[in-house]
Amino acid sequence: MKKILLISAIGLFCIQNVSAQEKMSKDDRENLARQQFDDGEYQKSLTNYNILLKDDENNASYLNGRGLAYFRLGNYAKAKQNFAMATLFSEKDATIWSNLSAAYNNLNENEKAYETSVKALRYGKSALTVFNAASNANNVERLDEALSILDNAGEFRTNSMEDLYARVYSKKNDYENSIKHFEIFFKNFDDNDKMTFNVLSEKRSYFFALMGKLADEAATSQPKENALLKELFEELANNTGYEFDSNFPLHSSYEMIRAIKKNSAYKDYFLEFVKLIKDKDKAYILLNELNDTQNYK
Repeated sequence: MKKILLISAIGLFCIQNVSAQEKMSKDDRENLARQQFDDGEYQKSLTNYNILLKDDENNASYLNGRGLAYFRLGNYAKAKQNFAMATLFSEKDATIWSNLSAAYNNLNENEKAYETSVKALRYGKSALTVFNAASNANNVERLDEALSILDNAGEFRTNSMEDLYARVYSKKNDYENSIKHFEIFFKNFDDNDKMTFNVLSEKRSYFFALMGKLADEAATSQPKENALLKELFEELANNTGYEFDSNFPLHSSYEMIRAIKKNSAYKDYFLEFVKLIKDKDKAYILLNELNDTQNYK
């Protein structure tokens, strides 16, 4: 426990510090709030934005700042409220519209997230607004619009958009184009992408695009060795650090069975995949799926 003398000294400092803050200019307080936000001190940042808004309740910058603090604190409803208010006083600020879209996303209000992300793109084209608008279009199944937004990215096209292209094409069951864009994405994957993407999630989507193409072509092709497919399956089926992979072998069975229905020669091919699974329970589930002849009628 700290000594009483030290606590008293801190108390005196706090009194002096509060007095100094009361005399702080608006610009200095906003700079402080921004610095606190950048330092991860979101509650302190929020407190200073609250003080600023007492005297200037219609200030879009302050409202946006308070919205960001609420967002980082996980209060997405309050964040949405502040971002929405900010758009009333700065109607064409793309950054604020993007923030509002993010708040809607976290509240699962996907249609509104899409609408506001399109406004953000309209008011300021950037890599961020292009990606968000296309991603939100994808979320609400406006797949052709998502592709159109990406096609018109121009100078703002980034590697993250290759991944989004791949996901949109996969939803359209255009596995060939999906695979093409996944390959570009992984080829150019760098440290910036590591901060944005869960690589296992992207590999999982890539695997299912490869499987989808295989199943589509099974009626007119014969099984052949595919080292990449087996490598991805083995990594994903045996991974324990990615929450969606607990049922990965079972999810894989859908495309496997679709291929087997078209060409029974694929049954033995996929039974080899079972041997790659270390967890015997998972292996047993997939084995049962592949041996259930009712699925192949």
